[in-house]
Amino acid sequence: MAKSYQPAPIRSVSIQNQTEAHFKNIPVIDRLLQQSYHQLSAPLYRPLFSTYSYGFRPGRSALQAIEQASEYVKQATNG
Repeated sequence: MAKSYQPAPIRSVSIQNQTEAHFKNIPVIDRLLQQSYHQLSAPLYRPLFSTYSYGFRPGRSALQAIEQASEYVKQATNG
């Protein structure tokens, strides 16, 4: 609320495979806080979502959204 938040530096981790190393940047503390907040708040706001919403919803996917849209088109053209 005081707008004084400063993100922690990102930790770079080296992941070695057979031929080369890849670096992944991990904002450890920020990610931990975001996930904790999500787990606490999701049950509160999830019921407010539309039943027609598919974006970033547990148990729903882009493929399901496309299938549902196709079903609506079929219903509109047949009825």
